[in-house]
Amino acid sequence: MGILIKSILELPVMEQARLLAGASGLQRTVEGISLLESTDSTRYLTKNTLVLNNSQLIKDHPDWSMNLIYALHKKGCSGLAVKIGRHIDSLPDPILSSAEKLGFPVIALPPNVSPQS
Repeated sequence: MGILIKSILELPVMEQARLLAGASGLQRTVEGISLLESTDSTRYLTKNTLVLNNSQLIKDHPDWSMNLIYALHKKGCSGLAVKIGRHIDSLPDPILSSAEKLGFPVIALPPNVSPQS
């Protein structure tokens, strides 16, 4: 049993979060959370996880990040939540268009969201 992406977005802590792409995937189930910390982290991801990233990888590895959504989708991940405003101000269009095409939710987390929120 898990929680839907749609329900996660309704939580008080997510009040300032924004869905950037993949609205058709809001019914995806989340059964866990994983951190995306390095370019090889995708091999450790499991099905139905919401992947969290602070966006530094996307900034530092733009070529790698162009295929990120496809890699997450292939692993069966539920969605991607990215902190916007610290390392990057917005996600590159190819990431958003891939997410929209696949119905893969991409959520922008505000810079002030922390694990203590």
